[in-house]
Amino acid sequence: MGGKQPERDVGAPLMLTHREAAKKLGISRSSLYKLLRRGELHNLDLGPQEKRIALSECEAYVKKLIAAQADGQAKAS
Repeated sequence: MGGKQPERDVGAPLMLTHREAAKKLGISRSSLYKLLRRGELHNLDLGPQEKRIALSECEAYVKKLIAAQADGQAKAS
C-alpha cells in the first residue's frame, strides 16, 4: 500500500505575509508598516526579501490593545 498519504488540514498558517497580517488585523499595509517601525510588531526574517509576521504576534498585539482600552475605560470611570 505505497499510495499517497491523504493531505491533512493544518489549519491557519503560523506565519503571515505583510498583506495577510494587515488583513487579519483589519488595517492597511501602511498602518502595519508603522507598527513594525514603532516596534509594536516584529518581522521574522526568512531570507532576502522574505519577511513574515507570526500569527501569535498579531494575536498578542490585539490582546494588548484590548487590555489598554479596558484599562483606559476603568480609569475614566
